Amino acid sequence: MLGNFFKQRSHYVYNYKPRFYNARKERLEAVKNKYKDVETEETAVKMATNFREAWKKSKKASSNNANLKTAFIIAVLVFMVYNYFKYLGISFF
Repeated sequence: MLGNFFKQRSHYVYNYKPRFYNARKERLEAVKNKYKDVETEETAVKMATNFREAWKKSKKASSNNANLKTAFIIAVLVFMVYNYFKYLGISFF
C-alpha cells in the first residue's frame, strides 16, 4: 500500500485515428505538388526584390512616425515649462 502511494502513474496511450476528411485541403495540396517545381529563378528574384522594397517602405514610415511623435512630445513639454515659468513670474523674453 505504501509503495503505490509514491509511485507515478503511467501515461495513457490512445489509438487516435482522425475521421475528418477535408476535400479542399487535399485539392490544394495536389495543386501545390503539381506546380512545386515550376518556380523559376526569376520569380524568386522578384519576390526577394518586392520583399526588400516593402521592408524599406515600412521602415521609413515607422521612422517618420517616431520622429513626429518625439517632436510633438517635446513641443508639449516646452509649452508646459513656458507656462509654468510664466505662472511663477519669471520671464525669459
